[in-house]
Parts: sequence; C-alpha cells; structure tokens
Amino acid sequence: MIMNNKKTAITVTVFIIVFLTITAVLGISGHIPFLGKALSLVFAVILIIFVIGFFIIIGKNRK
Repeated sequence: MIMNNKKTAITVTVFIIVFLTITAVLGISGHIPFLGKALSLVFAVILIIFVIGFFIIIGKNRK
C-alpha cells in the first residue's frame, strides 16, 4: 500500500514537471519573431499528445 502511494506521487510529480516544461517552452517559442507560430503549434501538439498519453497510461493501470 505504501509503495503504491509513492509510485503515484512520483508519477504525478513527473507529469507536472514535464507538463510545466512543455508549457514554458510553448510560451517562450511564441515570442520568436519568424518561427514562433510554427513552433507554438508543434509544442501545443506535443503537449496534447503527452496529456492524452498520460491519461491512457493511467487508465490502463487502474484496470
């Protein structure tokens, strides 16, 4: 039971760190003059895929 709580805490912490990193890069890339919009689109797609993938993994582990 205790190991399960540690595993969940580590998983959530890693998710938050990766999520905030991708979000920060997304915000920074929006300020680049010529490539900003293209980079923002790429990082937004990466962020969406990451979040959906994370919830799919969590859903599979609960079954």
